Amino acid sequence: MQPEMPVEVKTAKPATMGLLLALSALILSQPVAAADWGYDDMGDSGPEPSSVVAPRVNSGAKSRIRTTAKSPTPRASAAGARPGTTKGATVGSGTTADETSLSPQDHLPDQEKDLDRPAQPIKAAPPTAAELNARNRVVDLKSWMEIYALAASSAKDDDRHQILNLKVLNEDTRKKLEQFTFEKIEQNVPEYIGIGPLWIPLSKKISEDMDYKESYRLLFRALLRHAVDRLEPTAVQAELINELLGPTRIAEIGPPVLTEEAIDAYNDMTCFLYSKRHPDHTVEGEDNRRMFAEVIREKYNTAPNAEAKKAMCKFDLTWAAFRCRYLDASTADKDKLLISMEDKSSAAGRSQAAAQTRAGAANGAKKQSVLALTSPKLLKLFSLGPWAESAKTTPVAVKMNQMSLPTK
Repeated sequence: MQPEMPVEVKTAKPATMGLLLALSALILSQPVAAADWGYDDMGDSGPEPSSVVAPRVNSGAKSRIRTTAKSPTPRASAAGARPGTTKGATVGSGTTADETSLSPQDHLPDQEKDLDRPAQPIKAAPPTAAELNARNRVVDLKSWMEIYALAASSAKDDDRHQILNLKVLNEDTRKKLEQFTFEKIEQNVPEYIGIGPLWIPLSKKISEDMDYKESYRLLFRALLRHAVDRLEPTAVQAELINELLGPTRIAEIGPPVLTEEAIDAYNDMTCFLYSKRHPDHTVEGEDNRRMFAEVIREKYNTAPNAEAKKAMCKFDLTWAAFRCRYLDASTADKDKLLISMEDKSSAAGRSQAAAQTRAGAANGAKKQSVLALTSPKLLKLFSLGPWAESAKTTPVAVKMNQMSLPTK
């Protein structure tokens, strides 16, 4: 049996040991970050070098490091890697850089990056001629329905908010008028085309001002009522208008029929003219209105011929047209309109003395037709609608104004 050989134990030289201790102390004195050492996502990379033991990082430290890495300015690695270094870049001993040091945009594919860019406005293609035509037809139909609703609205109540949504129309009447007008528009009947641009700005004024509402309510009622006079009583259009306006209030059976609307127009004109010339006084009152009505009846019954009677029967249209013209007239034109209406009222036995005292100023104005002061808007309005279709005259304002001149 051979004797055991003594084991030789090699010890590190003092100089070598001192070097290792100094290196360890230096490493331990530095702050530790997973990104600096490449531990964040390195995984199992094999046994650690025996000469240097890397400090372990707990899960809390790892979580804090991830939060820091998502800041807008990522930290550079201890080996000098630049911020934004992609995965795979070596750090120190060859470990990969923490990919959480990338900016959030660098993680997104190109398609997702595009989503963060401001959307560019898309220019819509201009509408075609067919599209414009269809749109205008819808506007025209809606405009006519609102005009019918205005004609059916109340003379006493403020129901302006119910006009544009057609609440003042009976449901059955509304459907009939809508179907009738739709067919006229589809058949390209010229009297029903192009009302939209005229009515839309006017409807705004009507919804804001009671004076506009009442003036144009009277105008459309007069236009529709006198349109019926030119139609066969059994015509569909005549039946619809009568259903819309309600029964006619007859003052004198005629022929032609003198309506209460015509007498009311003379009464309103008298009170209006007097208030303009005498701002501090009024002739409004039931007694006065009854007296004025009797004067008109007498003038009607003693009229020299049927044409003179017909002119008096149309005075509701003359008065309504005057009211609408007066609303938009200049100050100078308003005075001319007043003089012209005073001249007409003298035919009914009123304001004769007042007209004579202003003979010098009135002589020139008397020669000027009220039609000359009619605005292009009203002339266009008179040339459209059921009243223009029944008259087949464009503009029908010429004929209507001639017919509405009262006799002397």
